[in-house]
Amino acid sequence: MKKFLDYSKVKYLLPIIIIILSFYRSPYIFLNGRFVSEEGNQYFVYVWENGFWKSLLYLQTEAGYFNFIANLLVSLSSLMQIEFSPMVTVYGSLVFILLPSYLILFRNSLLFDTDSKKIIGSFLLFITTPFVPEIWVNSINAQVYLCINSMIILFMININNFQKKINHIIIFISAFSGVYTCCLLPLFAINYYLKKNFYNLLNFLILI
Repeated sequence: MKKFLDYSKVKYLLPIIIIILSFYRSPYIFLNGRFVSEEGNQYFVYVWENGFWKSLLYLQTEAGYFNFIANLLVSLSSLMQIEFSPMVTVYGSLVFILLPSYLILFRNSLLFDTDSKKIIGSFLLFITTPFVPEIWVNSINAQVYLCINSMIILFMININNFQKKINHIIIFISAFSGVYTCCLLPLFAINYYLKKNFYNLLNFLILI
């Protein structure tokens, strides 16, 4: 029996639907930009006073951890005219919101091993808890989505060399952008113990 939906076509349509839903949820933010709390009064102030390169290493002592992705996006925003600066953190953060759905739909996984699971999973990770206003399209809380990306990577199978390199980069950025991904270290250790290959060893060493 012919499938009701052709997954080969649906998987390209879903990201577009998710982008449309994102814009529909927050049209003002995507048209005008915004700095959320510390993005403006701490991160942007720091880059304005200390310059691009030094701001990449900024450590917000109140938070108690290094947040590389916030540093990077806010530093990049300082290169724009100030009225457009908040757009950089909004759209930069959107990339990491869309990334989990992309990884689910276009990679092979033990967790999302059927077409229906891929479709449902890509939507659930978009509309559930990470969708709350507190962490929606802001660089400080992009670490939540980065952790989700790392969890998805944990269950990937049949990965080619290019995909492995991309996964290493995602895990590296995630681990330097908050504590959530770092808490996955025991799971990556188990993954390496079970599979004993260089790819999983490198993921484990990156997290360390």
